[in-house]
Amino acid sequence: MEMKDVKKRLFNYFTIVVPVVGLIVSLLSYIYFVLINKQTTFAALAYVSIPFIGGVLIALPFWIIVHRARKNGGNL
Repeated sequence: MEMKDVKKRLFNYFTIVVPVVGLIVSLLSYIYFVLINKQTTFAALAYVSIPFIGGVLIALPFWIIVHRARKNGGNL
């Protein structure tokens, strides 16, 4: 496996997989806390959104890197 392939896989992982997994965990925690335990306070809703927000914040720098690389015509 070449370094170019490893780099593409890492960018794919950080730009797609991390936010999607955060969304899935947020949805599961929403189902548990809000729908099953009837926790509808703002704190409960903020708590269940932490994994998704964290995934987006982790992926944000990599989205910027990928966007700049595509804009400048370079390959990852």
